[in-house]
Amino acid sequence: MEKKIIVILGGTSGVGKAIAQSFNKDEAHVIIVGRSEIKAQAIISQAQAHIDFVGGDLTDFQAQQDVVNQIGRYVDHVDVLIDTFGVFPNTPQVNIRQNLQVHAEVIQLLIPLLAKSKQARLALVTGHQLAIKLSPICERQDNTIARGIWEITHKTLLMTLLAAVLSSKNMMANSFYPGEVQSELMSWTKNLSNQTVSVGRFLALSDTLDDVTGKMFDQFGQEISLPQPYHASNSKAILAPYFRDSPTIFFD
Repeated sequence: MEKKIIVILGGTSGVGKAIAQSFNKDEAHVIIVGRSEIKAQAIISQAQAHIDFVGGDLTDFQAQQDVVNQIGRYVDHVDVLIDTFGVFPNTPQVNIRQNLQVHAEVIQLLIPLLAKSKQARLALVTGHQLAIKLSPICERQDNTIARGIWEITHKTLLMTLLAAVLSSKNMMANSFYPGEVQSELMSWTKNLSNQTVSVGRFLALSDTLDDVTGKMFDQFGQEISLPQPYHASNSKAILAPYFRDSPTIFFD
């Protein structure tokens, strides 16, 4: 297998950490992006794979550019981008900024490196497939549950839009539910025992996913059929108002 260059956003804890550790037996160069160098060095010290760390606050646009520049000093292209970072949305404003806008901004900045791959892959963490199938797409964010549903549905909309926009650049975009994984995101996830996310490695390396885009996968790597509203034109119409003041090309 050709050595893959894999960037994991949010790679120092939780889902991102679990995915980074899953490449230990592969020919891969993994770059984990996060805020904590201490956590990153703990991962690197135990890793068998080649792992580098890039630190930065992805919620700040200048810091995003600095992160991308640092990645570019390590590698001349990126084959796989796995987007796992996010926050517990205490307010609608935090949800919109940190769980939606920032993802599109960072992905846009990484396009030049992704474009140099033979066929780049993007994999975005969204949420449980039942929440996506059963929950309506709406703009309500007046309580914790509503904000959680908003995040899951709107990140899935973003994935379908990216799949459509980036296909002409030979970049494939898909989303996945990682399962219940130990993390510091919420109080109940701190007590979980599971620290493995096999679907991340599958999405990054499986030969069966060449040319596959706009799909969702569960924690076992099984494709999940998305409801009809999740298509590019609808995604663009719903998401565009959230990006009026954000420097992204996906809504031109």
